[in-house]
Amino acid sequence: LALPQIPIRSCCIPSLRSPKKAESQELSASNSKCQPDMDDGRFDDILLGLAQRHKGIEDLLYTIMSFYDRKSDLFHVKEAGESGKGFEPGKAEEMLCKQFRHFQARYLQRAQPHLIASKEEVERALGARPFEERGAPSAAAAAASSSAKVTEVTEEEEKKEEEK
Repeated sequence: LALPQIPIRSCCIPSLRSPKKAESQELSASNSKCQPDMDDGRFDDILLGLAQRHKGIEDLLYTIMSFYDRKSDLFHVKEAGESGKGFEPGKAEEMLCKQFRHFQARYLQRAQPHLIASKEEVERALGARPFEERGAPSAAAAAASSSAKVTEVTEEEEKKEEEK
């Protein structure tokens, strides 16, 4: 089963390695101007098809990161005097974490608002310790994240969850 060719907006991902177009694909590491409205679901069918061919979220993430490893400069760390290709140390990871935090916050606001604590509650619970000092996630949290599965949720199911 062949998937259709999809035009990729190169401004939304790190520059793709293509011998013919390498010089035309110099992009800034921040890509701040490329935040199209992705809430339209235009890639849902393709992404669901991809997800259904994997054993779970971690397996899907492995495939996506493997793609970035082979076809982009996401993992290239710029060295002194180097320009164009890659990212400053820590910037690519920061970019990925920023997107994760954005979509997790959006999901929690929509589907689990009762889990959102005020800043004061968070500081009190953590003793105002910075994130780095909090330590690794518990074994139960790690096990739960590795067993997560991708499941399609209909609009009706999503509305029912929001009503709860």
